[in-house]
Amino acid sequence: MNTAEYLNTLIECKEDMKVALIEQGAPPTGGLSTYADAIDNIVIEDKIPLVDGTIFFNTASNIDFSIFDFSTIKNCNNFCYNMEKLTEFNVTTEFYPDNMSDMFENCTSLNNVCSIDASNVEYCYDMFYKCKNLKNLGGLINLGKNLDLSYPTITTDMFIGCTNLTHESILNIFNNLYDMSNNIILQLQFEPNIFNMLSAEDIAIATNKGWAISSY
Repeated sequence: MNTAEYLNTLIECKEDMKVALIEQGAPPTGGLSTYADAIDNIVIEDKIPLVDGTIFFNTASNIDFSIFDFSTIKNCNNFCYNMEKLTEFNVTTEFYPDNMSDMFENCTSLNNVCSIDASNVEYCYDMFYKCKNLKNLGGLINLGKNLDLSYPTITTDMFIGCTNLTHESILNIFNNLYDMSNNIILQLQFEPNIFNMLSAEDIAIATNKGWAISSY
């Protein structure tokens, strides 16, 4: 089923969705964006190709992202912005984003994020800004390989407010960084409690690749 067919299916289902949401206490008027509090779960069986530039909002406590085809999307700026009920992000298809700025900003319930191939990423400002419950991060593979180096602070604010990252998650980040030894030094900063649990050996994994590691 192609994208146009999926869109037609969604249009056909819209009224049924509206009836179901009203039964859960949603207001009888207004667009789907007004029904956020009445949606508990979204489950779709077939993989759906994402249109580049797609943005999700806080319309569900649990979207199973594994049902989407991420091979068709590159620009993930604000992709899950302000989805305060989102708990997990898992991708099961090829996924090569080029813009991850604000991708998970203010996803305050986000706990788990799979590894993401960041080889093509040019921008990643505030990627996990205020993700206070983020614990498990699989890593950002080759982060730095294609970053726009005209902005030397491009990675500085990626983890502001991330106070629950595990030690394993930090090592996943460090071990998968692109070697920037022959370029300008990029900096990753972490909340004080996260930075303080890192050993000199942990930090050396990143600094040996030309990255600077510090605390906010």
